[in-house]
Amino acid sequence: MSLFVWRVLNKRIPTKDDLSCRGVAIPGTNYCVGGCSNEESISHLFLSCNILDVFGIPFIGGWAYISTATPANVMEQAQQFGGSSVFGKGIRLCLQVIWMTTIWVLWKEHNAMIFVMQSFHWTSYLSALNSILDGG
Repeated sequence: MSLFVWRVLNKRIPTKDDLSCRGVAIPGTNYCVGGCSNEESISHLFLSCNILDVFGIPFIGGWAYISTATPANVMEQAQQFGGSSVFGKGIRLCLQVIWMTTIWVLWKEHNAMIFVMQSFHWTSYLSALNSILDGG
């Protein structure tokens, strides 16, 4: 999972906008697989997609009682979930694990929608997130 997080923070995951910039032909459009009619990018998937990320970062931020400004990019988001000196080291580590797990599960669901033609179901998303956070 840490390699994936490194790739997200360094804008190295193959979103549709990234593939298009590299000259890779994408069947269909560059729109988000969530069906929200926005161009798919790292920022869109993990920060602003109101279809895929309803139970993602905004949900976890509310659950963890983190009230912050909306991050401008994924790096700022990562800092909000573990870079704050307001929390002790244990809580920061816990928030980092929750953030990493959330973006990992969201990416896996994203890929299932593309490669397996699976529609997005909140129950499978939350179940996968819960399974990983429970250590399963």
